[in-house]
Amino acid sequence: MKMKVALVITVKNERDILRDNIVYHRHLGIGDVFVFLDGTTDDTAATIADLPDVHVQNSVSPNGFRGIPAYAVLVKQWDSIFTARQSLNTVTAIAAARQRGYDWIIALDADELVCPDPHRVYPGQLRDLLAGQPAEVQSVLFGTYEIVQRRMDYARVFVEETLFKCPGGAIRKSIRDPLHATHFTIDGFYGQKVGKSALRLTANARPRSSHRFVTMDGNWLKTANAGGLLHYYCYAYGYFVNKYRGMAQHPDQY
Repeated sequence: MKMKVALVITVKNERDILRDNIVYHRHLGIGDVFVFLDGTTDDTAATIADLPDVHVQNSVSPNGFRGIPAYAVLVKQWDSIFTARQSLNTVTAIAAARQRGYDWIIALDADELVCPDPHRVYPGQLRDLLAGQPAEVQSVLFGTYEIVQRRMDYARVFVEETLFKCPGGAIRKSIRDPLHATHFTIDGFYGQKVGKSALRLTANARPRSSHRFVTMDGNWLKTANAGGLLHYYCYAYGYFVNKYRGMAQHPDQY
């Protein structure tokens, strides 16, 4: 019997890319896809309505997780932080995937594509990669390749842009602060450098964040590094503006 791999994605207004994301991962061997709509106001759901084995619902309520210590922080942050809702959605998808007999689940954003091998792609490739992991490996981490945008907008960014930064590459630059006539240093990474993970569903685990999984009591899982993650961060001007407007409530963090 072939290894079964599920996918979970939480989205907000991703009509331009979600369908291509799912079709791509289906080529790599993904089966069921769990899509959670988080305040979506466009027709994202309509763009994938004809795809089989795609389960669409709104972000789950925190009420079912109240009183469970492992989820206390996520419940507290549910109203204000997107990644808290995303993590609880992932918990829900993990349970659903287990009920359907899946072996692995991978949690992604709509602007992320798993890249098992940068030199070739073949049908079932992600499924084969996970099937080849030693039995003691509980999660697999895919390191981030960040997009280097060369246009203001794209019709189909997954097809049209092929330039990415190497995983772990950092940016360090001195920038003038026009409000205070001083300079400050950016010492970090455009996008995210943590990567995204696949979880073996026999592990008694939960999301530590939208990037990594831990045991229910918070310990790290036995994790292997494999392949890469193509991250199409702020791939269009309008998407860039909307993303940073959404960060306005957390100026010290972002």
